[in-house]
Amino acid sequence: MKGESFPMEIIYQLAAICRENPSIPFFFCIGAGYWLGSFKYKGVALGAVAATLIVAVIVGALMGVVISPNVKNIFFLLFIFTIGYSSGPAFFHSLRSSALPLLAFALLMAVLCLASAYVMAKLMGLNPGFGAGLLAGSATESLMIGVATDTIAKLGLGSALTARYVNDVPIAYAISYLFGTIGAIWITAYLGPILLGVKDIRAEARALESKLGETKMPPDTFIEYTDYLTRSYRVENPRYIGRSVGAAEAAEGGDKSFLITALRRQGEKISVTDETTLEKGDVVAVRSLRRILADTAAMPGPEVVDNELSSLVMERVSVVVTKREWFGKTVEELAVEPQMHGVIISKITRGVQEIPVYNSTVIHRGDVVTIGGVMKAVELAIPTIGYPERTSTATDMVTVALGIAAGTIVGALTLKVGRIPLSLTTGGGALLAGLLISWFRSTRPVFGNMPATTSWLFQSLGLCGFIAVVGLSCGPDFVSGLRQNGWGIMWGGIVVTVVPIVSCILAGKWFFKMNPVILLGACTGARLCTAALGALQEACGSPTPVLGYTVPYALNNIIFAVWGVVIVLLMA
Repeated sequence: MKGESFPMEIIYQLAAICRENPSIPFFFCIGAGYWLGSFKYKGVALGAVAATLIVAVIVGALMGVVISPNVKNIFFLLFIFTIGYSSGPAFFHSLRSSALPLLAFALLMAVLCLASAYVMAKLMGLNPGFGAGLLAGSATESLMIGVATDTIAKLGLGSALTARYVNDVPIAYAISYLFGTIGAIWITAYLGPILLGVKDIRAEARALESKLGETKMPPDTFIEYTDYLTRSYRVENPRYIGRSVGAAEAAEGGDKSFLITALRRQGEKISVTDETTLEKGDVVAVRSLRRILADTAAMPGPEVVDNELSSLVMERVSVVVTKREWFGKTVEELAVEPQMHGVIISKITRGVQEIPVYNSTVIHRGDVVTIGGVMKAVELAIPTIGYPERTSTATDMVTVALGIAAGTIVGALTLKVGRIPLSLTTGGGALLAGLLISWFRSTRPVFGNMPATTSWLFQSLGLCGFIAVVGLSCGPDFVSGLRQNGWGIMWGGIVVTVVPIVSCILAGKWFFKMNPVILLGACTGARLCTAALGALQEACGSPTPVLGYTVPYALNNIIFAVWGVVIVLLMA
């Protein structure tokens, strides 16, 4: 008997330890969620967020773990601030007239999602918690959970009813999320081309690539311009002797197509600046176009062999675009600018999304462009573009922490209209703070540094930490909620997923008259479904769908956060 009861005794002890130390099940849920969410079936993964919620609900139902709601709030504020920080420049760009078609398309998707969720929730007689969860899960927008629960807490419904509605949000989210993801993938990547009458979506993508122009440089490689060469010369031409390097460069190639990149004097290499004076007998390395180097009479003197001097010091730098001259210009237009001679654009990042580099790719304010070339040419180009992101890999935690604090204070302020309390909510305030800080940073990027790795960590861990607490808290009520409304929410989630996407695809074809590849990419962005974007890019065999993704994604990230408040107030 003792042998048979021993395993159960261990289990009871572990459960008691977990109840006394809730940090153990909390981190277990996060770790297990990331692990479970990484598995793929036919290219589709459940994802860390949904998997964490499922694990947390099970653990919460079995163990009855209680975690302070303050932990949930801290993780959520960190997540939602980072969402705003990552989306800021792209969000404000989406409000410009140049992005009007994609702006209107994103708004249509957002309104249809809200309307269909509200109608289905009313038809099924759901409470505000279930209604908000239905919308959040069908739209695969996790941040709506935090905003909705924050709004429910301010309705003044009493502690028991408030707790019930708050727990109902993640229950409905979990039920409707699965089809929300799978449905968005299936409709945009596979059904979408059929609805648009496109027989070969890959051919459409190739045609779009041809229209946009060839890529200037494949990602993560470096290719020199073959028209640029480096030669070494001994200074004997009187036009150069006694002249500064800057003056010599300006005289021979005022458009920066003629650069003196290295200098050897009396056998020793010396550093080269614009003020360095050239002396007779110096050996200089000249980087220029073939046609300029061919004019031997215009060169500093006879060509000499100096392999060390002629070897190139290459540089690759990521630069935040802050100079107005770059806003709205294409890669092709920028390639012929004097400041870009000998420099090429290899990568463009907008928010957290990499944008394909085509001739017709338009540069936006706040984009991070990676440029490469000879070190001197790159250094000359940087100040004409913006601010280099190489000074530090550290995160400016002063700006992050104070930004979250200030945003939370603003969001907590409440204005009553009749009996209805209106506020941004603490989450909405943190989101607004992130948006504004990232916008100001796009003009003066000397503060608020947040590397991409830190941004990913704050978003991913912040959201999964929040979801783990939510799942552990609602676990005891999950089974009863599932029995009560499970099937209805599941069918409602299918409707709320299918109707907006199909309607927007048809509207994009007949009303907006968008390119099919851009249209389907815009659908994935407006539905905030990055997994669907990946599936669509795979179906197209091309990265081009992302060109329609970024503006709707940036805009609806903000709008769906607002919908978390609106759906609760509509159903209250």
